[in-house]
Amino acid sequence: MNKFAFNATSFVIKQLYHLSKAKVEVAGEENIPEGSIIFTINHFTRVETLILPYHIQKITKKPVWSLAHHSLFKGAVADFLEKGGAVSTKDPNRDKLIINKLLSGNADWIIFPEGGMIKSKKVMSQGDFQVVSPKGTHRPHTGAANFALRCQFYRERLKWLEKNDPEEMERLNSKFDLSSDFKTNLNVETYIVPVNLTYYPIRARENGINQLAGYLMDRVPEKVNEEIMTEGAMLLDGIDIDIRFGKAIKISDYLKDREVESDIKNKDHYEFDDKISCLDILRKKAEEIMYLYMHGIYSMTTVNHDHIFSALLKNMPSNEIDPQDLKERAYLAATLNIDSRSLFLHKALKKNQVSLLTDDRFHKFHEFFEFCREKGLIEMKDGKLVRNMEKFELPKDLNDIRGVNPVAVFANEIEPLLVLSPHIDRLAKESSFNIHRRVISYLSKKPVTLFEEELEKSENKAGDYIPDKKEGYPFLYQGKEKKNGVVLFHGFLSSPKEMQAIGQYFFKKGFTVYGVRFPGHGTSSEQLKSIKYTQWIDSAEEGIALMKRLCDNVFLCGISLGAAAALILASNLSFIKGVAAIAPPVKFFEFGSSIGDNEKWKSFFGKLSFRKSSEKYYKLCDFPKNRYSVSVPEANKEIVKISNAMFSGLYHIKTPCFVLQSDKDAVVYPDSAKKTYERIGCENKLLLNLSHGGHNIVNTEKKELVFEYIRIFFESLNK
Repeated sequence: MNKFAFNATSFVIKQLYHLSKAKVEVAGEENIPEGSIIFTINHFTRVETLILPYHIQKITKKPVWSLAHHSLFKGAVADFLEKGGAVSTKDPNRDKLIINKLLSGNADWIIFPEGGMIKSKKVMSQGDFQVVSPKGTHRPHTGAANFALRCQFYRERLKWLEKNDPEEMERLNSKFDLSSDFKTNLNVETYIVPVNLTYYPIRARENGINQLAGYLMDRVPEKVNEEIMTEGAMLLDGIDIDIRFGKAIKISDYLKDREVESDIKNKDHYEFDDKISCLDILRKKAEEIMYLYMHGIYSMTTVNHDHIFSALLKNMPSNEIDPQDLKERAYLAATLNIDSRSLFLHKALKKNQVSLLTDDRFHKFHEFFEFCREKGLIEMKDGKLVRNMEKFELPKDLNDIRGVNPVAVFANEIEPLLVLSPHIDRLAKESSFNIHRRVISYLSKKPVTLFEEELEKSENKAGDYIPDKKEGYPFLYQGKEKKNGVVLFHGFLSSPKEMQAIGQYFFKKGFTVYGVRFPGHGTSSEQLKSIKYTQWIDSAEEGIALMKRLCDNVFLCGISLGAAAALILASNLSFIKGVAAIAPPVKFFEFGSSIGDNEKWKSFFGKLSFRKSSEKYYKLCDFPKNRYSVSVPEANKEIVKISNAMFSGLYHIKTPCFVLQSDKDAVVYPDSAKKTYERIGCENKLLLNLSHGGHNIVNTEKKELVFEYIRIFFESLNK
């Protein structure tokens, strides 16, 4: 290989990669040992051949060669690949070249054990590895294992020959074209490192690279054009590429056999391709190693939304599917409690998935549905998804599968994940009634479990706390009718108990009531240190998602922090019937400025305590026994963020809003309600300034009057 050409080509690949919109996440670099390494990698696109050597070389600081399918070595592309360190699968010197680079330590290798691109991603059949390709079904190749075994075998033999037959050692050195300094590599170990690449999202469409290929190749075959259509869209449209390195397989461990050691130390001279007595043993070892690296590769698939939607859509028994039912199944699949060491999730799945149950504002389902509709796999009829079963059958020419049936491709990719695929299969076949009931159960139990976990961590630890820990539990009062439900959100540093009186009032009036607990609240203030404001919004949205499944009409009512969460979600969720926002946190008492003044905020809360002599505390906090007396700096920053998020989103609210505040509010500046009211974008809105009470107007002597105002507003929206 011309070193200058290799470096120059690597530079070109690097620039092409940086010009693309691909976003690469690399994990498991710590699993790459020092030594001679064969990287075994799943092969789905040509992208692996071009980009992977660049990323591996960044880590190992060593050239990386790869085997590429012989069909690619045509015209200008062949020259480009050869200079980049790719070797044709039909190169007559292929085997010796691989052994040479591994023995000398001059380069590592990339080998694709499937034997070619597996566009269907179908590598499992009846629980065993079976690769499905256009040429038929076959076992994964043991080539990588054979090369690794031969490399370590000859390394061990050369070490033995150095002491016992130096002339034979020199002959083999010449045979393998090894340099005179090879002896420094005699004690190097040979490894196989399994690697998984997962792409998301994959959307095969016409793109500019199709045209570019026409200039590089005299005639672009139809198969190659399909490949470029998929892979070009991946690079140009932007795609997430997760590269994960698995645990290394140490090859010398598989040479610890009496007959193998006998051949290593054999005084007879034999050639590279001669049949030695331990050959059958090495073949069995290669099969064993092959299973290990195949399991390693496919157990590291990074699961994404397309995988879940596709596996469900493929396995659901009915051809007519309610979209909301499909989203509920996907939500349950995404929230399975599976050990993170056994299952790797795309970053989008690591976030709270409640939007699947509400508005799909991150468009995970919408984008998947639109892509499948473009491909003719599904269509919408009378509000139902209808599958085109002819399209769901695997095409005769598997070279076209990525464009014809991407759902099958995505579903096949997670089939080897035995910790996940059986769960999804059961979710696909379960009745809609049970799925709906399971979602309700999960949304009900999750906040209770989280509270108890926080409670356990906060016990017997110093810091501000709420004396009666039971007051931190979320609460649910389920009405007899399913018409109206209200979700209640407590204030900053407080607990669900703060909203219990208004909750009981609405329950008596026939509403179903759910009192949300915001993470970090109701235990001890120390718990707030690790909480982000997005977690408060997520918990509020989970309460809304629960109520949506219990009642036809969903109303929101929150105070302070709770008002901010209610207004933020009202700007996103069009199905919310109405919002009552009490003392929305725009400005805080005494400052006359934004809550963002953290030093004043910290000083303000630092003055509060549980001591009965603290008149200021009782004046500012009308419900003192159910809230923390101090805050923490980390939480102060998050309340600033949620306040800003609320205020910036008020213009987008179309839901009817009722904004309330007392003129005697000593925590939130009294004109905050007015500023909020003026900025809200909906036409149906009310503002009420009360002359009695303080910050917490839902727990004063005249609280029943406040409850009546809110109830009348909510019930007016049902007319």
